[in-house]
Parts: sequence; C-alpha cells; structure tokens
Amino acid sequence: MRKLFMTISLAFVTSFTTKAQASHPATQTDTIVRYLITSSATDFNNHRPPNPVGFRKVKLGHIKSADGGKQYLISGEFLTKEDKKEVWIPFITIKTSGYEQWIGTQAKTLIKSGSIFDDKKEDLSAALQSQLADLHKN
Repeated sequence: MRKLFMTISLAFVTSFTTKAQASHPATQTDTIVRYLITSSATDFNNHRPPNPVGFRKVKLGHIKSADGGKQYLISGEFLTKEDKKEVWIPFITIKTSGYEQWIGTQAKTLIKSGSIFDDKKEDLSAALQSQLADLHKN
C-alpha cells in the first residue's frame, strides 16, 4: 500500500512539474542569466580576496561583439570590508566561450563607457548573493 501511494504521489508531482514547466518554459535569456550568475558566484567564491559581503545594481546587459552579435554580461557592484572600511567595487562577468570576470577599474571603465545595452531591468543582486551563499555552504 505504501509503495502504491509513493508511486501515485510521484506520478502526480511529475505531471504537475511537467505542466508547470510547459506553461513557463525557460527562455534563452533565462538560461544566459543562470549561466552568468553561476559563473560570477563561482569566480567570487574561488578567487578571494576580495570577499564580497553584498551585491547591488546587478543587471543583465550586452555589448556588441566584433561580428555584430550580442555578447551577454552581468554588471553591478559588490561590497567588501577591508580594514573595517566598506567599499563598493564594480564588476562585470562576460559570457565568452566560457566567461571572464572583470573587477575594479577595468569593469568601471566599460560600465561608464555607455556601450552596455540593458536587456533586463530586473535587479539580480539577490540571485547572485544566494548563489554565492550556496557555494559557501559546500
């Protein structure tokens, strides 16, 4: 009886999940955002210091690639505490054949250049913070 209940429950959950996914399929943009958030969090986790303790103004955008296509990126700022002083540092994570992460002056120069086009107005700071926290747990 217990086995039957588990089988029926699993079938129900699978059916519900499939229907939910069908009504909200992941878009190409969602896939790019997930990739960039994961890459950025992994890079921050693996290359310390600086140690980010918060993020703000994280958004998806793109620059024009040499061939005229879009090269996606996330840009924003991370908070670090050095010598008891809080400092917000700009960063960019760019999707290449893998990814590149720029921090500080290099990122600030590209952000201020006006060559980044916004693709989503949504602030991705919480998603990046959550992904980094998950990596710290492991």
